[in-house]
Amino acid sequence: MKIIKGNTSPKAEEKTFYELSILVPDFSNPIFNNKPKEKYICTLFKKDKATGWKQVSKNIKYGKKVPYTFGEKVVGIPYRIEVHTETKNLLNVTEKKFVANLIVTPRTAKESVIGRVILLNRGNIDVNKAKFSESLSAEARTSNLFAKEITFYLWEEGVSEADKYKKPKKAFVDKNGIAKVTFSLSEYATPKTLMSFFTGDENTTKKFFVSAVYENKKVTNKTPVVASDGTTQPASTSASNSNNRGSGIISRLTEIVAEGMESITSNNQENTRSATSVEQIQPAKSNTENKCPNCSKDITVEELKKIFSDASDTTLKEAATAYNKYMKNLNMNTCWNKAHFFAQASIEVGSSFTLKQGESLNYSARRLKDGDYVSGSGWIKDLKNGGHYTSGKWKTGPFSYFKSHQDDADKYGRKDLNKYGDGGIQKANYEMIASLVYDDENRSSKEKLGNTQAGDGWKFRGRGLVQLTGRSNYNAVNKYTLKEENIDILLNPDKVNEVKIAVLTSMGYWKNHGGDTKSNGQKDEDILSRLVGNDVDYAGKKRNFDNITSKVFKINECKLTKTQKAESRSEKKGKYDIEKAVAHLDSNALPKSKGKCALYVRQAINAGGIYHLSGHATEYYDTDKLSKYGFTKIGSDLDLNSVSLKKGDIATFSSVKGHPYGHIAMWNGKQWVSDFKQKSFWVATQYSIDKKYAIYRWVE
Repeated sequence: MKIIKGNTSPKAEEKTFYELSILVPDFSNPIFNNKPKEKYICTLFKKDKATGWKQVSKNIKYGKKVPYTFGEKVVGIPYRIEVHTETKNLLNVTEKKFVANLIVTPRTAKESVIGRVILLNRGNIDVNKAKFSESLSAEARTSNLFAKEITFYLWEEGVSEADKYKKPKKAFVDKNGIAKVTFSLSEYATPKTLMSFFTGDENTTKKFFVSAVYENKKVTNKTPVVASDGTTQPASTSASNSNNRGSGIISRLTEIVAEGMESITSNNQENTRSATSVEQIQPAKSNTENKCPNCSKDITVEELKKIFSDASDTTLKEAATAYNKYMKNLNMNTCWNKAHFFAQASIEVGSSFTLKQGESLNYSARRLKDGDYVSGSGWIKDLKNGGHYTSGKWKTGPFSYFKSHQDDADKYGRKDLNKYGDGGIQKANYEMIASLVYDDENRSSKEKLGNTQAGDGWKFRGRGLVQLTGRSNYNAVNKYTLKEENIDILLNPDKVNEVKIAVLTSMGYWKNHGGDTKSNGQKDEDILSRLVGNDVDYAGKKRNFDNITSKVFKINECKLTKTQKAESRSEKKGKYDIEKAVAHLDSNALPKSKGKCALYVRQAINAGGIYHLSGHATEYYDTDKLSKYGFTKIGSDLDLNSVSLKKGDIATFSSVKGHPYGHIAMWNGKQWVSDFKQKSFWVATQYSIDKKYAIYRWVE
């Protein structure tokens, strides 16, 4: 086996060499040490959104080591370097054979950097003052990072390394080179600090830091935001003339956070107390408070042995220990959660609880294109398309991409010779298969996985108990691995192959998709399976749940009452913060739409304090999805000229021709915002023609 070595992110205008290297010699070839002279041909292909890979003319090179120089104009466009050999056989006929390929994506020669990070307050007016009840906006000033995503972290001095990265916020860099997010300081102070504030502890002084991160390059402010109770002055500030302790005084002695800027210090002594902020730091109620005693019991190796009968005790002990460790924090400590979760896991890892090194991509070229008999009879040696059965167990192709790109299926799929799976003609190129089918450019808007960087498809292929797939999903559960185990799976995705991390990430995925609440009292297994994805063995999940896991975890004896089940599925009304919801949507809006309106609006509603919503935008139109959480429908298909909009109003649109998933947006007080800031109410002409929409409002 040969591979191409070279920089997969070459700098524009800089010559980069790519060299063919032997990774695994083909010792099975009887003439391995006596091969005829081969001619190596390197061909360059460019990724075209409309037509796929297109050969770059006049760019054929020869030899095992060749140079390429990419211009600044093609930065961000994927290219594929392919190497073939030409060999003359005994009949003096030239034979061409594929050897290896490598996908590269040129990067700009201009340095991409985060120059500095600053904090702004009160509409950017009093940049050096803040109250405990207020929010601050963090801005990253960048160069050459337009439309790139920046991750921000805010933390209190003295917290653990893992706690620094518990609550990330993200924003895209705008055309001016600025990425901006909003932080509520009360959410980032530790409970101990907040309680000290409200009890009037005059010795309480804390510093807060903010970091901006892009591709693992981090810029942290040098000068912190200093939080004080308003009487005790930090060493870095001037002493106050006031000797009065005050009652619950909350103020901020703020120093501008920026690299290379002078600090500005001020003392704001406005006496305020926020009772609602105290409520925010109360411990979350467990799923099992005052409920079923079996729910909170640790699972045992013996219980798991009934589900994974062929697994080793060592593996099951690791799995049980991990689940027991995380189940309370992830709200999965109910009989129902255990039964549904492990029924699903048993489908993915089998009775032996086998965690592979990522999903198997060993597909035949025939199956990638149309489908293939994976077992059966009537074997035929097909030296062109690969040997195959003529009858037996048929499986369709797993990826739509190869059905319309059959040449790629022939290049990268396995081609058998004497028996199914032997790869006697050609081995499957796992990395290329993953890179093509999981690349966001090759997927529809509803199937995007966040794989926007070269190699993401392979790097973030399916792993774990629920086959976690895609950069977005890895990023979404990374907060749990950082918090619980101080492991960054974006940097170390193979960690998901370890039993402990596989369990943790799968539980995190389960919770993120509402499984922790939807499981309780739910006997319709398909509802839970759909949380994992479409490519699920629904029948197998149902069989395992009905016959095994529901009995192992005794759901028929579970003492969750109907009222408690309902509470676990829905947030109580009265805790929705419109300002936070709007601020979240504004700060995360993209430069242009990516077809993710439902996701962005849902996340904004989450930021306001309501959770567990799901579904496409059209599912919010004229249903109780919003009303059951406390929103009031103020009308359907209204005359826009007669509607007096209020900040936080939500417009939901039914599916229309050309837009089967509908649309949803939120009014920020000035304009409608979905996954981008809209120029008008109508984002497509067909919506204005059909006029099927409803507006919902939060009414206290």
